[in-house]
Amino acid sequence: MSELKRAFGPLEWGILLLALALRIAIGLLTVGEPGGDAKEYVALGENLAAGHGFSLSVASPYVPTDWRMPAYPALIAAVESLGLGLDGLVVVNSLLGALGVAALLLIAGEVFGERTAPRLWVGVAAALYPSLVTYTGLAYAENLSVTAVAWFVYLAFFSSRRAVGSAWWLVGWFVGSSILILTRAEGVLLVAAGFLLTVVMRRIPVRIAVAMVLIAALAPAAWAVRNERSTGRFELVDPLNRDATLVLSVDDGDFRSPLYRRGARMAIAGVASGRRREDYHDAVVRHIRDALESDTGRVFSYKARSLINFPFTPVVWNWAAADDYSLSEAVQELDGRNAARVVWSVVLLVQYALAALGFFLWWRGGNRRYCIGIALYPALAFFLAIPFHSELRLWFAASFLLIVPAAVGARQVLERRGDP
Repeated sequence: MSELKRAFGPLEWGILLLALALRIAIGLLTVGEPGGDAKEYVALGENLAAGHGFSLSVASPYVPTDWRMPAYPALIAAVESLGLGLDGLVVVNSLLGALGVAALLLIAGEVFGERTAPRLWVGVAAALYPSLVTYTGLAYAENLSVTAVAWFVYLAFFSSRRAVGSAWWLVGWFVGSSILILTRAEGVLLVAAGFLLTVVMRRIPVRIAVAMVLIAALAPAAWAVRNERSTGRFELVDPLNRDATLVLSVDDGDFRSPLYRRGARMAIAGVASGRRREDYHDAVVRHIRDALESDTGRVFSYKARSLINFPFTPVVWNWAAADDYSLSEAVQELDGRNAARVVWSVVLLVQYALAALGFFLWWRGGNRRYCIGIALYPALAFFLAIPFHSELRLWFAASFLLIVPAAVGARQVLERRGDP
């Protein structure tokens, strides 16, 4: 805990207050009736708060589901139980956002040491980062998952050597890994890969490594047991979710696709028999095979475009987002929405260029742990976007983490420009 106390002086606390105030203000201005996935998260949270269990049903009987992971709905349920409504959720989302900024400040403290200016650059950039500031008005799990990713990366790769293996570090590992896995399913991959790399790169003793495995497995194991008892399937998330998402990857990301909607309806209803689920899986496999065989060009063209667009997260999801967003098309029609897209795309291109320079400097300087620690989540996110639907929200945590190497690159550029 002393590590945390040393990291935050008056300037750092001021940055955190800025991050919190800005998120609350923007969130309250943009909060509205939940739609899309947010509607499902709110429904799950409301049912939990009302004592109906983890269900998407709107009336009795409340059929149990595992279509979504439980961490963010549980947070919504806590807000609902206090009678705070969507405005209260905005405040909670804003607190989570400020905690994410705190994690990046700690990472920057490890990277830059006593050099105050670049640490503050990271903090201010994280506090003002548009795609996350504007997200606090939306009931989406990324408000939780981005912060969980940032803290997990800090604990695994950037916390001090003295802290690793201590009691508070193991508590942080338990909380971080549990929230990661129970917020989004890809958290399992991040925790597993992070564990292996941490053990090897930081030479974790065997007894600590065993403890890490055991405590990281507690929460997901409990959730899987709940699912087995409630749905008859020992799993973290309904396989229909995976199959339906695969459909999107060959149907141009069209959520109106009949096969996608069929899977979603079955999962939400929660009463599909094992036979119906097998039939749906077989239908998905046939659909993907037929699409690849009969319309290969279209499928790969869509996948290529979506992968190119994937790293360019929008400023406001409900306003400026589009899975088929094209920078060239946006430039040709510069209305208000496309102007925002173009500006943000340019900012991101600069950020990524500086981050690439930062990675190069780290690697050349022997800071391999820094490179791998920051690059791990972006690499996993991009890997998952290849077979699955390239959901822009999956990149939020990646671009947030890349603020740190971008600051390293920016510092190098500014120092070179200042040479006589």
